[in-house]
Amino acid sequence: DVTLKVRLDAEKLEKIRKLPGKAPEVFCASMDFYINSVGKATGSWPAMHDPCVIAYLIKPELFEIVPKKVTVCTEKGLCYGRTVDDFKANPDDYNAYAALDADSEAFWELMYKAFENLYKAQR
Repeated sequence: DVTLKVRLDAEKLEKIRKLPGKAPEVFCASMDFYINSVGKATGSWPAMHDPCVIAYLIKPELFEIVPKKVTVCTEKGLCYGRTVDDFKANPDDYNAYAALDADSEAFWELMYKAFENLYKAQR
């Protein structure tokens, strides 16, 4: 999961806390809860799964994307619900795009700028 390459950490959270406006405040309050939950479950900082989707829609060049042939396992059992890549598929026979890499630094710059732009727009 490429979104695991885009994680929040203490430094980024503090930078967002210092930004003006209500949006950074709401984001940080949500992240405080998320950090606690993810920390208990995994011992790590949370990945920005949903924000990566929005970042891709705004600035797709932040991600390395390739066409893939994928299926979803619908049979009950260990793999139920898992997305499976058909590595042997013809490259022209794709039905989805998969992200292989993300520019985490550029992602966070986009996030900071989005908070700043929102604040400016609300003034």
